[in-house]
Amino acid sequence: LKQHVSITLDEPTRRSFGLPVDHFFVQCTLSGQSCNTSDTSVVQPYWDANFGNCYRINAAGRLLVRDSGIHQGLSLVLLDRGADGEDTGNEFVRISSAERYGHGVSVRVYNTSPLSNAYESVKLAPGTCTNVKLRRVVSRSLPEPYSNCHDLATFHSALFDRIMRKQARYDQQQCVELCKQDYIVEKCGCSSIFLPDHIPESDAGAGAAVPKCLTREEYNCSYDFFRDVSRHVRQACHQLCPVGCDSGSAFDQFVTYEDFPSPGFYRSTLSAHPAVVAQLGERRASFETVRRSLACLNVYYDAPLQRTELAEQPSVTLAGLVSNMGGTLGLFLGLSLLSFVEAIELAVDMAYILVFSRLSNKA
Repeated sequence: LKQHVSITLDEPTRRSFGLPVDHFFVQCTLSGQSCNTSDTSVVQPYWDANFGNCYRINAAGRLLVRDSGIHQGLSLVLLDRGADGEDTGNEFVRISSAERYGHGVSVRVYNTSPLSNAYESVKLAPGTCTNVKLRRVVSRSLPEPYSNCHDLATFHSALFDRIMRKQARYDQQQCVELCKQDYIVEKCGCSSIFLPDHIPESDAGAGAAVPKCLTREEYNCSYDFFRDVSRHVRQACHQLCPVGCDSGSAFDQFVTYEDFPSPGFYRSTLSAHPAVVAQLGERRASFETVRRSLACLNVYYDAPLQRTELAEQPSVTLAGLVSNMGGTLGLFLGLSLLSFVEAIELAVDMAYILVFSRLSNKA
């Protein structure tokens, strides 16, 4: 079903799976400004093979966060009727996501990777408010022999060069997934929808897109690859996709939860909210029903607005190594640099005496 929905249906039909955007977003504010959910540059809909209908908030970067604190970040109140035992009309969610992940909403803060991953997502449970505090972290590692990272400015591989020709930002996870896609294309003659789109070998082949794995035979071929992916393939992909010494800027996430909504917020805002009334009905919009149908999310920067830089430095330099060796030899053997000079002098004197005594005997 996911293969069929993801590829064969047109965009309006895909959008019909689930709640309309103006009913799904009960409230949306970013940096104290109200989000215009009808503006696709603010709330951008897209389709994900794993999660179905998804939305990118502030995709165009028009709303800027200028300060830290919970009131300066992103604040959402989302409606999830499926959590109340109602049929959402979203067959994709009912058949796939709900069985795998349970009812609720998955949120992912775009970190270093553009890929959606259920295990890296924050789960929003109905009846709770999820607070995600972000702290920007920049890490830099030392290259070989200190670690297995590489300087991306000097690294080259066929896949790596194709990725950097296509986009300016490199992510190892995405590179490994594209490597797996290459193996599927080579083995099955089609590309999996659960992996990033195949990147052609050259710009000249960009127009000839590799078809998706849609038929039963193609799907089974791609599924067998995921089930039987060999250690050789994993090692080959990691050789083509290096770990960068400069990881760039990422976010550490600190997640807390609290009950939502409060009785006061329900009475003042939610009980008569048009989206809540439209989906639940005036008679059914009781406090308990609303609590089981709504989820809250706050995403904000840690105070103050700053970043943490983690840089590796050699714990022992060459000068430090020599000093440590000299100190150890001096402590346990009583040796010093003068001791080595004396040993050399003694060796020279002994050689001189030996040679001189032999010459004297011959004379």
